[in-house]
Amino acid sequence: MSTTPTSINSNNTNITCNTNEATLVATSTNCGTTATNTNAGTTTITANDDENKPPQAPQTTLRIVAPQQQSNNSEAISPSLDGSKNEVHQLEKGFSLLNTNGMNDIGQKVPATVSTVATPKEASERGPPGEELTVAARILTPLMEATSEEELLNALQGIMGKLNDKGKYLGITKVDFIKFGKEKRKMVKSMANVWTKKVASNFGATLKRLNALVALEQKRDEAAEKLLRSGVLQQFGCLYGDSYSLSRNILTQGILSGVRFVRIDCGGQHASALTADGDVYTWGAGSFGQLGHGNRTSREGLSKVNGIPKSSWIACGYAFTCAVSKDGEMFAWGAGENGRLGTGTTDDICVPTKIAASWKAKKIFAGSVHTCALSEESELYSWGHRNYTGHGGTEDVLTPKILETLEGKLCHMASIGPGGYHTMALTVSGAVYTWGHNRVGQLGFDNDTSTSTTPEGAYFYPVPRFVSALAGMQIRAVSAGWGHSAVLNYKGDVYMCGRNYRGQVGMQPSACPRNERGHPYLPAFTLVDGLAGLKIEQIACGGEHTAAVTSDGELYLWGDDACAQLGHSASINQEYSSGQQKYKWYPKIVDGEPCVGKVVHVALGSAVTFLLSSKDD
Repeated sequence: MSTTPTSINSNNTNITCNTNEATLVATSTNCGTTATNTNAGTTTITANDDENKPPQAPQTTLRIVAPQQQSNNSEAISPSLDGSKNEVHQLEKGFSLLNTNGMNDIGQKVPATVSTVATPKEASERGPPGEELTVAARILTPLMEATSEEELLNALQGIMGKLNDKGKYLGITKVDFIKFGKEKRKMVKSMANVWTKKVASNFGATLKRLNALVALEQKRDEAAEKLLRSGVLQQFGCLYGDSYSLSRNILTQGILSGVRFVRIDCGGQHASALTADGDVYTWGAGSFGQLGHGNRTSREGLSKVNGIPKSSWIACGYAFTCAVSKDGEMFAWGAGENGRLGTGTTDDICVPTKIAASWKAKKIFAGSVHTCALSEESELYSWGHRNYTGHGGTEDVLTPKILETLEGKLCHMASIGPGGYHTMALTVSGAVYTWGHNRVGQLGFDNDTSTSTTPEGAYFYPVPRFVSALAGMQIRAVSAGWGHSAVLNYKGDVYMCGRNYRGQVGMQPSACPRNERGHPYLPAFTLVDGLAGLKIEQIACGGEHTAAVTSDGELYLWGDDACAQLGHSASINQEYSSGQQKYKWYPKIVDGEPCVGKVVHVALGSAVTFLLSSKDD
């Protein structure tokens, strides 16, 4: 299916990648003297680090389709909800309690009866002891108590807002809601102009939203099962100072023979992999202790990290690593500048160190100078550099802090690019919020005169902003790269925006506008037409290349190819003519021999592609 010319040359000569680890500023450390980079040509990466000169792109065109624009003040009307398990008889009890304690049989409010009998138990928000309301009854109380059209409309608007914020965690089901509708109509039947056509229409819209959330949650459950698949580890391109193959090299038993992994993640120049048993392995650059072995030594081969419980999730920042244990505890190690480790200090730490928190985590996401974590209750926390945490403050955040700027919205996932300075968050109701660096449109919208800037002149948004252009698109996943972003919907369509120096957003750079530095970029999420007709199930953004995996396990790669990270079967010297820029702006399938097998997971770094493949049916 590839449109790239093939070659019969099988030259597998290895060359050395001249990528060097960036120098980070650090204070006192827990593992020895201040780190130094022993590689020549040390590079310093900052939030303003962009490419030096745009490449010459192929002079062809690619049809692109932008998503339909929506109003800025409407959230995404997409899915997530397998509601609570309350039985109908519990809800009926709630109606009964509300009727006897607050309303008469025609829906009018009556004074509550004050009991003079002492009780050993204190009343709670769920009602008097012995008469506690069900979850659904508590949430639907404003509707139950409404006695006019205006009150009913306001109550329904409130329920809709809570559904958008909490999704399935709100705790009501469509059975609850339908049951209420029947009861409420019966209660106000004799009252004129109460249950009007307008109320009925709004009730139907709220029920439709609830059904959409149920459908979304079912799809997420199905997707979650696929994430448990394991595979052997393969590599295209260069991680850190290691030699890399000029053409695709597939090892039958994988990079680490006999070990199957369920997840990989890449930092700037190091990586981590997680086994199904919960063991964590790291390799690559180690100058800041990010490998977790008690020193600052870099390692080409995978080494198991000791001193950490069995884990369920891993994440790599630019020069640090994080993990979540199966018990929901968070651990971090590596570069500590700006408080990105969440341990309360800015020190580098070379061994896994527990992050103190009063809540349990299920996922963690690491960037260049900040970190986010998702609690078991789906609340999003963040810490690290003040410009990028999303809190909007003027001081670095050294320990986990709930992201109050999301205004109570619960999240399904988040993403921060490898070495990136922007964050994407997907709420449980399917809305996308972005914040952080936006010099090249990676947040999904263009800047205006009110946009904040760093002292160096880089545009950034200090608090989350709703991406209205994605409203109603049933977003399944988000992925942030160094300076570009991608979203995947449940139809299998991929939309991208941001930096496009190397064609990483799926269109030719010459077709893009340029920012004040002359860099090509795409300021709005735009359909990747080169993936049209494919059922995409996973997306991943790296430094300047991108990956997509289909439902059949086929892998597509595009963008930067300077270190052969696109996994072509022919030698990189045959893929490109002398003097030609090494990148491909259109998605290219990784097919032919040697066969990669069925891809179950992919992760991208600055100049490397890691994948988990399986030849099992």
